[in-house]
Amino acid sequence: MSDIQAMIQREVSRQLAPLKNMQRNSVRRSLVTLGGKDDKDFPVQQVTYLNKASDIEIITPYGMHANLPPNNETLVTMWSVSGQEDNRVGMGYTPKLRPKNLPVGEVVFYHPLSQSKMQYKNNGDIEIDVIGENGSFLITVKKDLNITIGGDATVTIAGDASIDVTGTATVDCPTTNWTGNINLTGNLDITGNLDVSGNTTLSTTVTSNGKDISDTHTHDGSPTAPNGPVTDTGEVT
Repeated sequence: MSDIQAMIQREVSRQLAPLKNMQRNSVRRSLVTLGGKDDKDFPVQQVTYLNKASDIEIITPYGMHANLPPNNETLVTMWSVSGQEDNRVGMGYTPKLRPKNLPVGEVVFYHPLSQSKMQYKNNGDIEIDVIGENGSFLITVKKDLNITIGGDATVTIAGDASIDVTGTATVDCPTTNWTGNINLTGNLDITGNLDVSGNTTLSTTVTSNGKDISDTHTHDGSPTAPNGPVTDTGEVT
């Protein structure tokens, strides 16, 4: 190699050195060391890489957001935008805490710490698991909620169930089967027949066609009595 060629090669290497360093340092893997306040226009959190702490902007896919927890399981792939060292962004993930053994083609959204998840299965099913002793499934709808079920529906509740309707609740069903006791506070209007196959206990006044038929009603004496006045027969005993 001639002296001129060697000089040209050294100059090219010198010129390319900053570019090589920029490429080498453009992508890094780091750990989250501080949880973000998440109260600014951009989500900024502190990460540490090579024993160096830096604030970076956390980016997530459209429609998703997370405030990454500081622990050894939350990794961040970080890079510098346009090679600018102070313009750092990163995307967090938790490879060790992910739901494992996911079939090929299926998608799961999960909470790494609680392990609650929503899994989209290959057969079209959507499976939601709320994990944890105190895990609750909370739904808030500001306006209308319409649910259409093409097949059967089964709801199993281990505790109590409470439904509070401020308007009118309408149930349109050919047959409704109840097992257990029913406590009703209010009036019961029945359009149709009432069939009772067991004993009936009524604790207040009972009327039929405006007539008292409860245990306090009385009967008049027979108008066909042959002699004497017509007298009250007294209360039912």
